Amino acid sequence: TYRKVQITVRWPQGSFRIVSLVADPTRRLRAVDPVVVEGAGGTVPPSGNVSFTVKAFDTTGRQIPDLMVHWYVKPIDGTGKVSSDIEGISATFVNVSENWDRTPHYTGGRCRVTARVRYRGQEAWGESAILVLQK
Repeated sequence: TYRKVQITVRWPQGSFRIVSLVADPTRRLRAVDPVVVEGAGGTVPPSGNVSFTVKAFDTTGRQIPDLMVHWYVKPIDGTGKVSSDIEGISATFVNVSENWDRTPHYTGGRCRVTARVRYRGQEAWGESAILVLQK
């Protein structure tokens, strides 16, 4: 968060005003499990989807609200597609891939959804539970 700070200095000949924005000091991501991906694991049918959200925490355990998030699928022996909302905090995984001609393809197998978080020069990852993909 930030605050608007205004300082006015007056003297008999006039005044001078300074206006600035002052932000909270940079918070550090905690060392253990700084990023938590929330959403159910389990079995996903063909074209089925699963919703996820991400949270990151600082060294005091407080949630950090202003994150940059990149979502991707981490294949184990299967894959699908993931897309995120405009803010990047939420994402949806769909159990479908595309062939070279853009026709749907279902790999079966397993994968995870991963969120890579960037916060003021720091980077950390969090992963979902394993998704089991039906063909």
